Amino acid sequence: MKPIHSISFPRGPRLCVSDLDSAEACHGGYDVVISILSPGTSLAWSHPRHHLFWVADRETMGGGGPDAAFVDGLLGVDLAGASAVLIQRHAGFSRSPAAAMILAKRLGASLKAIERGIDWQQANPNRLILALGEARLGSGHSLQALAERKTGRSNPWGSQALPDDGRDPDAMDENLPSNVVQGPWRGAGEGKASSEAMPRDSRLVLD
Repeated sequence: MKPIHSISFPRGPRLCVSDLDSAEACHGGYDVVISILSPGTSLAWSHPRHHLFWVADRETMGGGGPDAAFVDGLLGVDLAGASAVLIQRHAGFSRSPAAAMILAKRLGASLKAIERGIDWQQANPNRLILALGEARLGSGHSLQALAERKTGRSNPWGSQALPDDGRDPDAMDENLPSNVVQGPWRGAGEGKASSEAMPRDSRLVLD
């Protein structure tokens, strides 16, 4: 099954992005899987190298949504020996392509390779993740500028947005399989995974 986005570059793993339904069907073909899910989402599958991050849909500078702890966890995922990595969220439109772009930059991919690997007709990379990631990498604002140029939408957070770390360690789910590595958690809940389309605007993207 063809991913929505696929970033390839020399000496690095192929970074692919898919939506929730596609990931269930194709995750077995990847060496590492990174899931970025809304709290309460449940998956009917697992993977031997599954890194699971819980990120609330709504985002503000004071909390909710992606934060510095999430980006640190993402950049710290062990990709040793991997040739293909799957990054999945509900729609593969905003947060997951932004995560792929940040990982690609950390791994040494060129800006051209990153630009070529994103299907810009199906992406509006999350500006908060890009801002936090580039701040952590100390590598300028080239990804933010690329996203603005390709989508025509500016970054509502500014180029160096650093919201407070809102991770709640008491809300971690102890019942997940032992192979699942949990990332930052912003709230608990129960629910069934869904890939239904959600409303978007230029300031808030709910991918």
